[in-house]
Amino acid sequence: MIVPPSLPDIDPPLLNTASRWASTEAELTELYNCTSTGAITVRTSLLRGFKDDPAVHQYCFFDESSKSPSSLNTIGYSSTTLPEYIDIIHKIVTSSPIYSHKPVIFSVTGSALEVAKCVSLLASSSCSSYAAAELNLSCPNIPGKPPPAYSPVALKEYLMALPKSPKIPIGLKLPPYTYHDQFAGLLEVLKDLEVCPISFLTSVNTLGTSLVLDQDTLRPKLQWLTGPGIGGMAGAALHPLALGNVKTLRDMLDEASLHRIQIIGVGGVSDHAGFRRMRQVGAWAVGLATALGVEGIGVFAKIQHGSRTGFEYPG
Repeated sequence: MIVPPSLPDIDPPLLNTASRWASTEAELTELYNCTSTGAITVRTSLLRGFKDDPAVHQYCFFDESSKSPSSLNTIGYSSTTLPEYIDIIHKIVTSSPIYSHKPVIFSVTGSALEVAKCVSLLASSSCSSYAAAELNLSCPNIPGKPPPAYSPVALKEYLMALPKSPKIPIGLKLPPYTYHDQFAGLLEVLKDLEVCPISFLTSVNTLGTSLVLDQDTLRPKLQWLTGPGIGGMAGAALHPLALGNVKTLRDMLDEASLHRIQIIGVGGVSDHAGFRRMRQVGAWAVGLATALGVEGIGVFAKIQHGSRTGFEYPG
């Protein structure tokens, strides 16, 4: 029986997720060299890049007065190509003062064939010994392209295009599911494959079709030059739904004898208490985006040292 490679240990079990704040060489260097991240994730890229339009691709924070703010974005993907990111990461890793290489998750997207090419490129790259591929099939911000992770038929097409014996860990970045049949559809696809190439799930991405209005003007907080200011919601407002998704996925994976598939829990974690909640419901590691955007790199140390005994692992 072919068993795909698992993600290496993420220690500490904290990392950033693919976001606006993991785009540049400077940002990725800071994330990689941070002793409170056990891995890093590179912003979602394509083989040929993504055309950035500042008039459309924006983000904003809301509930700023809260200790746990939320965010709304229409960011889309990185304008930096995957081959360019491979070169950037190789440079960062080889010049880093960190002794051992921490895992680097490359978030990628495109058509089924393009994503398969991304995986092959990573597996044969200078980063192959510490690289993993995260297939972002859940972005709600790309017009005309419904997220494949919401459709079992579309999802299966992507998985069938992947190598049967992958040389690097491969994961799926999932959207927030809101009813049972969505979870069941994912599990059926994973179980029906003769060889399931997936080693981990990143749950959850932003929740699409969200709108935030300014408290005073009642106009959209996202100031599009055109369009309604609707985008993907993340941060504290998403936290309960994210916990429910991680819990449901972990239980269903275990029931389906897919214990080996790990879960990176994402959504609204900004402190040690949120980290503990995410771990308690089954997250193998915990990812941050909005909290990183609000607080900067120091948020990882804050979470890591949030209690006198450090990380508390669920028994």
